[in-house]
Amino acid sequence: MRRTRCRIGWQYLIPLVLLAAALPGCYELISWSANGRYIAFCEPDPGRLWLWDGRSERLQVVCDNDMVMCRFLPWGKEILYGVENNDVNLYTFRLDTGKHRKVVADLAPLTYDVSPNGQYLYYIVELEEDGGFQLRRRRLWHPSQDQELYTGPHAMTFPAVSADETRFLLSVESDDRHALCLLDVKEGAREAARLDTLAEDADRGFAWPTWVDEERIFYILAREGDEKVGTLCLHDMKEKATSALCEDVVTYLRPSLRPDRKRVAVTVADDFDVTETEATHIASVDLEDGKVTGLTPEGSNTSMGVFSPDGRRVAYFAGSDDGLAGLHVLDLETGEHKVIWQEEAEEEEGGPVRVAAESVRSLSGV
Repeated sequence: MRRTRCRIGWQYLIPLVLLAAALPGCYELISWSANGRYIAFCEPDPGRLWLWDGRSERLQVVCDNDMVMCRFLPWGKEILYGVENNDVNLYTFRLDTGKHRKVVADLAPLTYDVSPNGQYLYYIVELEEDGGFQLRRRRLWHPSQDQELYTGPHAMTFPAVSADETRFLLSVESDDRHALCLLDVKEGAREAARLDTLAEDADRGFAWPTWVDEERIFYILAREGDEKVGTLCLHDMKEKATSALCEDVVTYLRPSLRPDRKRVAVTVADDFDVTETEATHIASVDLEDGKVTGLTPEGSNTSMGVFSPDGRRVAYFAGSDDGLAGLHVLDLETGEHKVIWQEEAEEEEGGPVRVAAESVRSLSGV
């Protein structure tokens, strides 16, 4: 697949058709551990993978390769992370042992998800010899032969597995349309899998489909003519009804569902232009009444807000006037914004250097 990258400040843009020109660096750059103690985050260049301990307030470098995603697995002692190598190689890192383990290599961006219990990796591969695309399942901890779940003729991205692991949301692209689809594999046999279309559009792509509950999902529908932004939509599969919740949502940054599943944090563009990366802020959208509440000021160059497991804090990236990045945490009860990590300018030529306020201890690399 063709990929186009555009460097803007410390951010990257994806020209959406997201399904045809995907970018690894837009996946997940911030992740909380299940108990809320740790935050794993990737420098948004891509750069190093960091681990912040909220109890000791200590930062550690986990890996210094070109990180493009990270996600804590549910039990909270292991991080799944992606390294850019033309495609994406996935590894796990154990907090208790400091060991790294390769899980799978050469995945296309935006083609994988993890089961809610953290036991399985679901990913999509392109079948070069036979043609088509295939959804597969692999055990994370005790890899064995992959299970083939579904094979289709068109490109698939943004897989999102349901709580019971029998259904998947997929963005599907053919030559003449984009579609948001529901794949049902509960019969067990690959031949019995059923793919149904939930929504389709001739020109606009569907990004980040996410389960709210068994019947409701949300996604971002790209804007026609300006696919950097779109509309956050809520879809009820039982009622077959869709409602638009929030306009001007940045399509290349993943929304975050609050653990009580009542609100979604999104990055909103304020008069967004490719030369004005500071014109973004983070907002919280109520899934019931559609009320939009700003969490950071408009035009504050803040983005990628991620709710903590208790829903009381939001971790996010903030850009400074000189184009440097920082990781902040907002306490939703007190309104306090805390700087966890800040990129500092290097006096000599060669670009910015990443430093932490606390002492940094480097762990073993890949």
